[in-house]
Amino acid sequence: MKKILFSSIILIIMSFSAWAAPKIVFDKTEHNFGKIRPDTTHSTKFIFYNRGTSTLVIERVRAG
Repeated sequence: MKKILFSSIILIIMSFSAWAAPKIVFDKTEHNFGKIRPDTTHSTKFIFYNRGTSTLVIERVRAG
């Protein structure tokens, strides 16, 4: 009986943790600088939000 109760509690906790997931939402996903001259510097910002219910962790960032 204790095993069934313990298993049920673990299953319920796991199902709630699946709902509490981070969700990343970007305001834009690409940017076109147009024609770029040599010896100039350009930059842009990509703003993002965590619309999920748990902490969003960004582990790897790559430039493309």
